[in-house]
Amino acid sequence: IYTVNDYVGIPQAPTMDNIAIYPNPSNGTVTIDLKMELQKFKIEVENVFGQRILLIDGQTPQNLMNLNLSDYGPGIYYLRIEIISDQTHFITRKIAIY
Repeated sequence: IYTVNDYVGIPQAPTMDNIAIYPNPSNGTVTIDLKMELQKFKIEVENVFGQRILLIDGQTPQNLMNLNLSDYGPGIYYLRIEIISDQTHFITRKIAIY
């Protein structure tokens, strides 16, 4: 009997299980815990009108970031994380600021 536990050579795509965003809703400061160290990534925050209000182009390895969105006022914002590796992956999450 043969048992296969994992696929070899197929990279795992990042999922929301690999990323924690808290607190949500927030008073303006949001922490992003990537739970993995990324070499290259982009983080964009857009308002409900699709206007980009923040762009972070990460070139240094890190896995924990704090965003201060308190200057943009209360509302709903969309956080988009682009993970750049052998393949590019996107994760989008809604953030509420009160």
